[in-house]
Amino acid sequence: MIAIPPGPITAAQLRQLIPHDGKVVTMRLSGAQVREVLEQAVENVFTDNVDKKVGGMI
Repeated sequence: MIAIPPGPITAAQLRQLIPHDGKVVTMRLSGAQVREVLEQAVENVFTDNVDKKVGGMI
């Protein structure tokens, strides 16, 4: 597994984690916002509600 060290995150580091041609977008989020996004991603993958189910996690 490739880890990103503490500190600023670069586009090159993200491309190493997810090596595909998708567009990389950066933004500033608080810890609470990151947690909310990750919790929503897990909920969307493991829900039994077909209206909320999506294909993968962040």
